[in-house]
Amino acid sequence: EDCCKRYYSYSLSECIVESGGSLSNAGSEQWFVNHLKSKCTQDCVQDASAPNCGGLATKTMTLHSTAEGCCKKELSWVSVGLCTSDSEGTLFIGSGKWYVNYIANRCETDCEGQANCGGIIADAYTPMFDGPEECCINKLGWINSERCVAESTNTPISSARSRGWWIDWSAMRCVRDCVAGADAECGGVAESWHELYSSEESCCERLSWIPANECSLQVWYSYNVSCNEVIRDSDAANIEDEVTLISFQCSRHCFVRR
Repeated sequence: EDCCKRYYSYSLSECIVESGGSLSNAGSEQWFVNHLKSKCTQDCVQDASAPNCGGLATKTMTLHSTAEGCCKKELSWVSVGLCTSDSEGTLFIGSGKWYVNYIANRCETDCEGQANCGGIIADAYTPMFDGPEECCINKLGWINSERCVAESTNTPISSARSRGWWIDWSAMRCVRDCVAGADAECGGVAESWHELYSSEESCCERLSWIPANECSLQVWYSYNVSCNEVIRDSDAANIEDEVTLISFQCSRHCFVRR
């Protein structure tokens, strides 16, 4: 076997058989690359009982002790986990790491058939992250990180938290940074481009041309309907104190005094 490997590596199997040797003793069972199949195979005689064998390696082939090591060195553009599983003949279920989906503006898991899975990534160039938080911050920085994580993991955004106040320029009012509808002050979770203020007062100072007592949603509440619809709405009559309808140059928005 050694003689054939040294002098007849281009026709190794035939040399060993004709020389009276045994093919079963010829392979090292180490791994070498098969570029046509984009995976690594073992240095041993191909046989139905040994599906990972790719034939006997020639002296020009680089051998590796593990399939993973072969994949990293010889097929660096292929996902290491996917290449290793394909080489060893095992099912690859994904790395479990997170990557960005720019079309959906969310992060997804490298897996298939489970919650939050976005599909298995076959290449080695897609940036992967250990968790959705890291993925959202690094790849979707213009989206509120809490919202990004919530949408990526299909979990609700906490309505209790608040980092301050921000200006809803469409309504020209200061609103609190919390889930819209959680209470009368909440205007929704602030996006990354919203400037946050530590208090309602400091926020209202930015809207200096609006009277302070009309600046926030503590005073004004927006209905996303026409004024006529608000007048006809029986719920409007249940608002405490007298209801005053104000025209505010906002399409299909009316504001009622609390």
